[in-house]
Amino acid sequence: MASKKVNSILFMIGASVFNILTLTILCLVFLVIFVLLLRGWAESEVVQIVVSLAFLGSLVLSFVIYQWALNLFSKKVDMDKYFLPWVIPKKK
Repeated sequence: MASKKVNSILFMIGASVFNILTLTILCLVFLVIFVLLLRGWAESEVVQIVVSLAFLGSLVLSFVIYQWALNLFSKKVDMDKYFLPWVIPKKK
């Protein structure tokens, strides 16, 4: 069995990859949806707003999905048993 430190590092890498993939996929999906809805409006201002909205929407939704997945994972796995604590209190 791997140590808690190795488990924690692997979990952080896996969670980061999951979050980046979720953000990328959602951003692409939102961009495709917006492009299909706004086919005739190719003005630069509209495109800038659409890209901004797609990115912000995917950022917020990926955070919500990440929190949901983390809560689901923590209910199924005993975090204290396999991982180091996220915040270590400072000794006085």
